[in-house]
Amino acid sequence: MNYILVVYLISIYDDRKNLKKFIDHYKQHDPGVDHELLICFKNFNKNDPIFEIQDLKELKFTKFFDYKNYNDYDWGSYRRIASNFEDKIIFFMNCHSFPIVNNWLKIFIDNYRPKTLLGPGASNESMVQSALNGIHSNKKFKSFLYALSNFVDFPLFPNPHIRSNCFMLSSKDFLNLKLSNKYRFNKKGTWINESGRNGMTNQLKKKNFKVFVVNAEGKLFDEKNWIKSSTYALNNQKKLIVSDKFSRIYEELSEEEKFKYTKLVWGTK
Repeated sequence: MNYILVVYLISIYDDRKNLKKFIDHYKQHDPGVDHELLICFKNFNKNDPIFEIQDLKELKFTKFFDYKNYNDYDWGSYRRIASNFEDKIIFFMNCHSFPIVNNWLKIFIDNYRPKTLLGPGASNESMVQSALNGIHSNKKFKSFLYALSNFVDFPLFPNPHIRSNCFMLSSKDFLNLKLSNKYRFNKKGTWINESGRNGMTNQLKKKNFKVFVVNAEGKLFDEKNWIKSSTYALNNQKKLIVSDKFSRIYEELSEEEKFKYTKLVWGTK
């Protein structure tokens, strides 16, 4: 039995084209190491037309149905997957993510150690600062109120955390996380578990876990050196291993817009 589990999650609420994009990139880029691929279909009916996609039929993978009659977003599905595969090291990817370099999985496994959290990208962004900067509303008073409410759940900038679009962690370590049920059925709940005061990164740091960003050269970067990794929103992302929605948004920006984006995420270059 393979001890490496690659998890790709798509839900009934997502654009189905994401699955095709993932399959295309998964087939185009050699992972470099044996593994088990699991695709989680959240709240899909078993007779859904998505299962008639030819590329999916030709793919070797484990099919995981996660049907809950509600949407508790990625974290709920990840927990249920981990509880069914307790002996695995899991490489989690959400519906917008796909590999963009060869040996993407080997790079991670070569750098994985017990009590370690690895990610292809990180951020210093704070939901408090983002609200004050008008990211969620163009009305100043509303932005201030949203920032004030976010202060309860999120640290001020800088708020270093591994981004949850993609990360590697052992199943047992994931199951030991105390995930917040606050805003469980709201997107804000996913942000709390990602970058909140007691989010995944902060919980693991309190347990003396090593938290690293890994880039396409196979180099590890600790928190103080994340900004040198040339990954998410840094140096044109030229050493990024896994692409996701926000990294692709960054790619489409002008140089001036990229500078502003990087400042929001990292504070300074």
